[in-house]
Amino acid sequence: MQGLLSRIDALVEETFGLWDERRVGFSWERYYMNHTRRVRDLCLAMGSQVGADLDLLSIAATMHDVTKRYDGEIIKDEEGNRILDERGFWRNEVLKPVRVNRVTKLYDKLHLEGQMHNETGAIVAVSILCEMGLPGSFAAEVGEVIRAHVQPWNNGAERAEDSSGSRIECSILHDADMIDANLGLVAFYRHSHILIHRMWEATGVADIREYAPRVADWVEMKVSFVDRMRCDVGRERAMERLARSQEMRKELDDEMAHWEAGLNAGVLGIINHFIQSHDDPDLNRQLEELKRDWLPSRAEAAGKGVELRFREKALQFVDLLEQEIKGEA
Repeated sequence: MQGLLSRIDALVEETFGLWDERRVGFSWERYYMNHTRRVRDLCLAMGSQVGADLDLLSIAATMHDVTKRYDGEIIKDEEGNRILDERGFWRNEVLKPVRVNRVTKLYDKLHLEGQMHNETGAIVAVSILCEMGLPGSFAAEVGEVIRAHVQPWNNGAERAEDSSGSRIECSILHDADMIDANLGLVAFYRHSHILIHRMWEATGVADIREYAPRVADWVEMKVSFVDRMRCDVGRERAMERLARSQEMRKELDDEMAHWEAGLNAGVLGIINHFIQSHDDPDLNRQLEELKRDWLPSRAEAAGKGVELRFREKALQFVDLLEQEIKGEA
């Protein structure tokens, strides 16, 4: 299974690379594959707690966004509101790749344009897995899990019948996907790069002083996401990551009251390091830079008292961020 998974992983990464757009909506070039692998690791961690089929989860998680890059900008009405389809899903423009591979050829052959990426991803995954020699019944189960990983974003809409998914693996993938994008320190990294880049587009400046006070509103907005979880293990992880975001918010409030010390040695300094790459974010690369360069330099620069305390919080932040990336927290 590991050899097959490696082939699938490579195919998905190749597919994501067929577009030249650096940023689309809430995603950027390196986000797609980094997110995919994090979701897979989180699925496996959650699935192992409840006896889920880990082979099914690993393949479905790897392929869950295989057609995601066809999703262009969200379509809005004249007043700037997102337009929803009849089932409550956001509508997106269709973004075509500039290169082709077996996935995009299959997408065109099956006339999938204009459908939601969970639907098209499920169809493509079933076909690809059958081509790779997997039993049709297993491929169909993978398709079911992929199809169920998206729900309508407006809470008042009825869930699409073909997106409900009765298997525990469906709920785990749905929850892991939503958790990674919305809750915890990994999701905070995503938020910082979305908002900072918008600020830079509007003003030409990526300013930590403008961004930091907005974190509180983001944390508060994410509280409701816990109720969107579909299984107990997902809800537990969501609550843990929400609590972590809330603790980070308190830390930032403290550091903003001691701005220079926080920027020099604390989480504020980490955020400032992150946003310097807002045009081309890569969480994995920046985490390694933090561990290799930034944190050691802070050890030499940090003084005593509040600055030393902030550095300890920065170390804790990096450790927890790394655990989230691996699906361990």
